[in-house]
Amino acid sequence: MGFGKIYDGYVNTVGSRYPVPIPALANARSYCDRGNYCLKGVQIACPPGKYCEDYNLTAHTGDCEQGYYCEGGSMTKTPTKAADKGYRCPIGNYCLAGSSVGKKCPAGTFTNGTGLFSISDCNICPDGFMCT
Repeated sequence: MGFGKIYDGYVNTVGSRYPVPIPALANARSYCDRGNYCLKGVQIACPPGKYCEDYNLTAHTGDCEQGYYCEGGSMTKTPTKAADKGYRCPIGNYCLAGSSVGKKCPAGTFTNGTGLFSISDCNICPDGFMCT
């Protein structure tokens, strides 16, 4: 016995004959969690560099904000802790919008700050010092 076509934003629950809209299942814990989106009844973690802010999504919400990086399953475009699945861009790196990891400043440059979002934020190393 098949369930037929499952549409995005719908799931089949055990014992159901027809797909049910995900919001209608909030009390059954069958809704799509934050940090994920659901397609054809399957929950999928938001991809690295993207975030999934709300419940019951059928696609990711958007790119991680510049100056931050989002690991897979991020729930916010500006993550700052492990529970957010990402962080501000670390010292010595810059993060473009949609980053899943920081990009190291090139050799001969450095940075002392976090949350940088452009290679132009990397400072030229002063004479007499080595910056790698």
